[in-house]
Amino acid sequence: MTSSDRAFEKLVEEGEKAPFSGWDFSYLDGRKTEYILPWDYPRRVRRHMDSVNSVLDMGTGGGEILASLAPLPPVTCATEAYAPNVAVARQRLTPLGVSVYDTTSDQEGAHLPFEDASFELIINRHECFVASEVFRLLQPGGTFITQQCGGYGDVDLIEWFKGKGNATVMDWTAAIASQQLEKAGLQVVDAQEVDPTYDFTDIGAVVYYLRAVPWLLEDFSVDKYRERLFAMHLHIQAHGGFCVKDQRFLIEAVKPKTKE
Repeated sequence: MTSSDRAFEKLVEEGEKAPFSGWDFSYLDGRKTEYILPWDYPRRVRRHMDSVNSVLDMGTGGGEILASLAPLPPVTCATEAYAPNVAVARQRLTPLGVSVYDTTSDQEGAHLPFEDASFELIINRHECFVASEVFRLLQPGGTFITQQCGGYGDVDLIEWFKGKGNATVMDWTAAIASQQLEKAGLQVVDAQEVDPTYDFTDIGAVVYYLRAVPWLLEDFSVDKYRERLFAMHLHIQAHGGFCVKDQRFLIEAVKPKTKE
């Protein structure tokens, strides 16, 4: 076994065994480069949160972002549709007075368990949403802020394993999301979209990432993709990293105070 083979096996084993909880990717610090978005989602949310009494966090993950925004409004609720995260979110957010709702039976968020006009602010980071449901839940004059993963992100990564042209992409962009929100009756006041890149600097980080985000490559296992993983390992050694093009967009929209 060569030194490259030994390094590969060691890194893959680490990536397979490393624990993952909530939506905490700190294991990837220094192993997956981060890009800086032209907007600051937490800061934008905080600015709006300071002037409202009710907020809903759609798809809170493990509650990491919402908890970081404390102190929170008197009425703060969160939903989570990914089963492993529900208990994690409740453990983190319940002490902060947040009610966390399990929406695993409603992956699209089409029928959320709240009354009409329940919230002055709805926030959503990387979670599915149905525009008409967002409109229903917002109070007149309320604000919706969402940061989304575009449907064309991570194609380079998926195609490395699946082959060129075999990545399933979704036509999900700032323009399409804005159209849906406007059709539902909201007014889009800001929409931004970027196509940043990031790099994996070792193969263990790739294994960990694909475990943590299983919907990217639903049939992923080290055994099934060992050959492609080793090829990527050699690519990283030769080039210093494996570059992936991503897609992110941010939209801020408001519900009119009066029906137009």
